[in-house]
Amino acid sequence: MRTRSWIGIALSLAFVPAIAHAHGDVAHPLLFVNGSWFDGERFVPRAFYSVGGTLRAKYIGAVEDTIDLAGGFVVRPYADAHSHAFGDSAEFARDALRFVTAGILYVKNPNNPASHVAGARAKVNRPQTVDVWYANGGLTSTGGHPTQIYESARGDSAWRDDAYVAVDDATMLERKWPRVLAAKPDFIKVYLETSEHHALRARDPRSYGRYGLDPGLLPAVVARAHRAKLAVACHVTTAADFRTAVTAGVDEIHHLPLEPITATDAQEAARRHVTVVTTLVSHKSSEHGPAVDAMHRTNLQLLVSAGVALALGTDHPALSVLDEAERLRALGVFDDARILRLLTTETLRAIAPSRTIGSFEGGSEASFLVLAGNPLEDFSKLRDIRLRMKAGVRVEPPQAPDEKPSIAHALIEPIMRGAMAEALARYDSLRASHPADYDFSEQQLNGLGYTLLKHGQPQGAVAIFEKNATLFPKSINVFDSLADGYLAAGDTARAITAFEKELEAIASSARRSSPPIQKLEARAREQIARFSKASR
Repeated sequence: MRTRSWIGIALSLAFVPAIAHAHGDVAHPLLFVNGSWFDGERFVPRAFYSVGGTLRAKYIGAVEDTIDLAGGFVVRPYADAHSHAFGDSAEFARDALRFVTAGILYVKNPNNPASHVAGARAKVNRPQTVDVWYANGGLTSTGGHPTQIYESARGDSAWRDDAYVAVDDATMLERKWPRVLAAKPDFIKVYLETSEHHALRARDPRSYGRYGLDPGLLPAVVARAHRAKLAVACHVTTAADFRTAVTAGVDEIHHLPLEPITATDAQEAARRHVTVVTTLVSHKSSEHGPAVDAMHRTNLQLLVSAGVALALGTDHPALSVLDEAERLRALGVFDDARILRLLTTETLRAIAPSRTIGSFEGGSEASFLVLAGNPLEDFSKLRDIRLRMKAGVRVEPPQAPDEKPSIAHALIEPIMRGAMAEALARYDSLRASHPADYDFSEQQLNGLGYTLLKHGQPQGAVAIFEKNATLFPKSINVFDSLADGYLAAGDTARAITAFEKELEAIASSARRSSPPIQKLEARAREQIARFSKASR
């Protein structure tokens, strides 16, 4: 049984009270002394005023307070150019705690339900929280990615034209475009997914979620967006997707492709001023194994040599853009100063090119972090934050939500590395050592399993569903989900066994006569009959 699962993380709040005075949302004139400020290459001792939310090297008026930074190292706040956080106001408290604690104060959300954005916007873009730019639902074909993330393969359409916009031809684009604009997106998101095989996959039900927008429609989408003064960000998977997106005139490409690009591809992206958002920590397939790092390294070297602008993003529900920076560092393409520029100034400029938040020049926004140590000498100091300022106002992490974080959050990182055995061992270890610190309820692994299914990882989903079945052997739900996992993995014999276990659980349930359970029972019997007949 499918259950809705929103992946968010609550981090422990280990914040040392900073030295600036708090004045609510009002930016009072302040003087910051005894700090070393990052100039793009090194840290330089400087003093700055914050007046009206902007930085000044000189100021003749009275200041509210002089803030001694005590030898701290000052950088711009961190930015994530691809995160699906802050897309649901119900998850705001968790998202705000995680991002503000980490010093990530600027976020670009490239796909979110348009119906949720009003509630989300009411809580972001304020002095003491995070600024977020929303795309709303991205444009794809009927049944194309990311439809499978929001809907089941059974023909559901609850999120159509909301969390995704299905556009199959020029007529549909003409009809739906006014609604896209009416939702007031900050930019437009489009999906290319193996665009070189689009015609074939769009006709094949087995390819549900494994294709995107018709590449022939992309130039028309870009033209409409640009007439509306909106930039276009394009999801890509293959080298052909990358090439098609660049040729169509998109402004950003999200994800390094999972295939080698050519020097010509990179040079054309540079000529057209396309920004590439990395997402190294997430956009990889277990099919590629360790070779994906070498491929990303080569592609990055080509992009850098051509002068393509880069920005850091994650597209990861558990890891942060700091993890993305560390992953980039491990590839050995950039020195630490360049990575620090990417994490702060270059990604900020990509997210908000019209705002003065990408440098420490006079007149720029008074938004910065004060670190306890020099990250160019010890990269881990990026996480040791003494003070957060945004437009001249001190920002502190909000209070942690009362509810416990899902145990699924602790398993995502090893799963993303393809280390399922490690993830399951981590579950057992945390259940034994920290039983009160996480939500270990049945629906936590169930939701994680369906997340893996929707991202094309049926074997991983089966491993999670099997674990859940051992933990909750009397549950109707876990065996219904396990059967779905086996079916997705093509194992009909085990699917039949799981449906039979589901019927056993239904037979002993006090809720057997309820309509939802009767519906599950009918489906289980229908599936058993169907696949038993097919196997004869």
